[in-house]
Amino acid sequence: MLQFVNALGLVVVALWLTTDLTGREPMSRRTAGWLAALALVPWLAAPLLPMAGTWSATYRVGFTRLMQYATLPVPLIVAWSCVRALRVAARDRAISLRGDLRVRALGAAAVLTLLGLVLGALIREANTVVPGHYHASIGAVTAAFMAAALVLLPRLGLGHAVDLESRVARWQPAIYGAGQAVFALGFAIAGAPRKVYGTEQVGRDAIQTAGLVVMGVGGLVAVAGGIAFLVLFVRAVIRHHGHLTSPRCATTTPL
Repeated sequence: MLQFVNALGLVVVALWLTTDLTGREPMSRRTAGWLAALALVPWLAAPLLPMAGTWSATYRVGFTRLMQYATLPVPLIVAWSCVRALRVAARDRAISLRGDLRVRALGAAAVLTLLGLVLGALIREANTVVPGHYHASIGAVTAAFMAAALVLLPRLGLGHAVDLESRVARWQPAIYGAGQAVFALGFAIAGAPRKVYGTEQVGRDAIQTAGLVVMGVGGLVAVAGGIAFLVLFVRAVIRHHGHLTSPRCATTTPL
């Protein structure tokens, strides 16, 4: 259910980033509201599932199906609308789609959302396809929220402290998104039993080992993208604090 709430957060941020970039809303607010309501409908069954008992098949399978199919269709519809709006704006030469932090963040979120939906549909048992699914899904949310945070920094008075046109800022969403996608794919390729420790974990075949290696490589790339975000954000905060405490700022800038 937390994943569902995060997915709606992704929808809001994607619509806002696209509007901020193109100067026009990719869909009406009325349509967005109806889509949010539509996304909620399957989850109305969630409070009923525990009534069958938390150890029952109804409880386990019910929430699994909600996780697989009920979370991502609406974000995919919104992603399509955002991509269409970006293409129209680029065709009219209102914006350039090359090198913009927001474009790359939206692209990373769209790819991870689609990957999460595909991996969710492939879930058949309790193996590492499950974490592959939700790491892709939540990775999409994280990529969008990271970009939103960086874009909001100048509007919170930190404009002199962060360079959104820097190479690190422009590539950060792509690095994080690519790493998270490879990380999720590694989980899916491995298909190893989930949350099983001890002697059972020794008997890995070549495919499982390869998948876990891919997962590790993707994880390292995703961590690099996350560190890049932290560096940009923390540096902006530190520079802003230094600017506010400087003698010149203290005499010229109202707080």
